[in-house]
Amino acid sequence: MTSKPIMGQAGTKGGPSGRPFTRRNTLKDGLALGAGLTAGTFGIIGRASAAPVTVRLGSDSPIGAAHTKSEVVLKQLVESRTSRRVQVTTFPDGQPI
Repeated sequence: MTSKPIMGQAGTKGGPSGRPFTRRNTLKDGLALGAGLTAGTFGIIGRASAAPVTVRLGSDSPIGAAHTKSEVVLKQLVESRTSRRVQVTTFPDGQPI
């Protein structure tokens, strides 16, 4: 399919590159410009790093209870598997959070 020049517009014979001003060429140029700006922006920003996430767990169970022991196991698993990006703080025995 050939692209049709936009009729009735001034300067449809061609721009500095010699290509005619068509809808298809205009869209291609706009897409290329947008992609270039996006790539440049992400090249400047680099890798984003977020602050660590803190999870706070509280219960009214005493320290020796199975419920509190499972919180300690959960804390160890979460922190080890997320490379300490997620930090878990436990508050057993009805401590205020």
